[in-house]
Amino acid sequence: MAADWSKALFVVGTTSSAFLSYVPPKPTNPTNEETNKRNTGSLASLSLLTVPTMLQSTHLSIPAIQTQWARLTALSVRVAPPLALLSASSFFLNAYATYSEAAPRRLRGFVAAGCCVLGILPFTRVVLGHMGEGGIVNARNENELRRLLERWAKYNLVRAGLVAVGSLLAFDASFGKGIFG
Repeated sequence: MAADWSKALFVVGTTSSAFLSYVPPKPTNPTNEETNKRNTGSLASLSLLTVPTMLQSTHLSIPAIQTQWARLTALSVRVAPPLALLSASSFFLNAYATYSEAAPRRLRGFVAAGCCVLGILPFTRVVLGHMGEGGIVNARNENELRRLLERWAKYNLVRAGLVAVGSLLAFDASFGKGIFG
């Protein structure tokens, strides 16, 4: 019975972590609303696709980018934290469900995975919050906006990396010999 729960929790945790890390684009031509729903929460794609696309323009339209940024932030705030909590909770529950004295590496691996994924919430608030809320939305000129977007993209990759490391730790705890044991 514990093995069935473990498999289900692993799938929930890694699936929600994968959504936080990257959402591949659809080949169709969706409406703006469908695009916003699909790309919300895809942390790595923001740094690797969205920000570079914004910066490729020879002249940045500051009001347009600030409006897009405000919408992106509003949508992400509704989706990413619940997914991070769902993913981390599934990893923590998996640690509890599969713990045994004979396999302590599983406990340590799932707890570490949950901590990595949960860590994006304070990281977002402390490191990225002031750049997005006060900086990018209130940038006064193109150079300042460009600098803030580039800086945000670098820190956002760190945040996406936390989720990716959490998923790898959970995978290792489930199937590997364990880096903790």
